[in-house]
Amino acid sequence: MHSKELDQRSLREKIVIAMAVNIGAFTVLLLFTTTVGYVARSTLDPNAVWTEICIKHLTAWLPWMMAAPFIFILAKHQRPTPEHRIKPLLLHLGVSFLWLPIWIAIFSFLIILQKHASLDGYGEVFLFQFRRGILFDYTWYWAIVVTSFAFYNFKDYLAHRQESANLTAHNARLSEELAKAELQSLRAQLQPHFLFNAHNAIAGLIRADDKNGALKALSNLSQLFRYTLETETRQLVKLREEQAFLNHYLEIQKVRFQDRLKIEMALDAESLEAELPSMLLQPLVENAVHHGVSAFRNHNFVKLKGSVEDGLLKLEILNSVDPEAPDSSGFGIGLKNVRARLKRYYGPEHELEMELLEGDVMSCRLKFPAHPLN
Repeated sequence: MHSKELDQRSLREKIVIAMAVNIGAFTVLLLFTTTVGYVARSTLDPNAVWTEICIKHLTAWLPWMMAAPFIFILAKHQRPTPEHRIKPLLLHLGVSFLWLPIWIAIFSFLIILQKHASLDGYGEVFLFQFRRGILFDYTWYWAIVVTSFAFYNFKDYLAHRQESANLTAHNARLSEELAKAELQSLRAQLQPHFLFNAHNAIAGLIRADDKNGALKALSNLSQLFRYTLETETRQLVKLREEQAFLNHYLEIQKVRFQDRLKIEMALDAESLEAELPSMLLQPLVENAVHHGVSAFRNHNFVKLKGSVEDGLLKLEILNSVDPEAPDSSGFGIGLKNVRARLKRYYGPEHELEMELLEGDVMSCRLKFPAHPLN
């Protein structure tokens, strides 16, 4: 009911505005033509009275003022379209042939009333006004029709443009929501994967009766859980946050592998303030640990380097490998996940390369904008 009342109020407001515009437009025309007529009459008759000329012109403009809204409405609903170009024009042509004699008949009657003349001379007045004003009146009818065409076509254009803008904005929001959902799904794939491996590492410590190591690993695991919860709704994090997360993960691995694994991080100060997708590096570091430690029994290493150059964050993960070991360079779901997230976040503005270096060292290099727009 409330909505219906609002619609009725809006309709009343539109009608009032349309009437005001109609009356205002014809008032301006009345004053203009009266003034022009008065100036022209004054040159011939110094006794010309402005109000008398205004009344005479009022009888000419009043029927047009009354008919204009109906002509506008008719033109609104009968406009040329790509499918129907001729039919509306023929309709208006027919209406004009019917309307103009009626209008001239009304105008002739008003002239007789104005002059207090007898109705016996009505026919002569009608024929005189018909011959004198037929071209002018037809011009005015079609001027109103063309103005209506232009007004409503422009109104439709603005409405279509607004609709297109709204649709574009709606599609952009849907694309953004889809991208977030897709990224959230990719991120969610990692959590059970690395948590499963972390639990396995802790289970190994328990089986080895290393209580202190197991307690330390559980403490770090709780920090991993906290990080995943805190960043669940955040698409981007600082590299320093990601580094802290990696440190907790690597502490678990160091407890497990002890002296067989050496961890080194060389991240400059500027790179620590750069942004990247949360948990982006974890699967790469996890695989580096896996292949770095499984390749040798002693003196294994994993190194993470980071710097910012020309607005790009450059990261490199190095780890020792045994090139003859089966699947020593495979990253499985981790690499696929990282590639998919990088592509979704940065499009073509990213690089991910893997290369086996001399000395049996695997290098994984990443490069992408250090401060992307959210």
